[in-house]
Amino acid sequence: MIDMKIIIRKRGHIGFPIIIPHWLFTNKSLIRKFCNNQLEMNLTEEEIKKIAKDLKKCKKVFNKLELITVESADGEIVKIYL
Repeated sequence: MIDMKIIIRKRGHIGFPIIIPHWLFTNKSLIRKFCNNQLEMNLTEEEIKKIAKDLKKCKKVFNKLELITVESADGEIVKIYL
């Protein structure tokens, strides 16, 4: 399975990718820690399992889906792909 990519580049220059392994953003313990501790969502185990399963399914269905594109005033471009 292909990983999530974050590509950063300046206009007219070659960008460099930051690759995040798919297991990192579909790991149940990391989802639990991020959602419950950082976002204070208090998700149940059932909800955490569903989130992990849905993220894996989205990756299969929408491979190379562009999630975010941000362009700064000085020409720096950041793109995040699933």
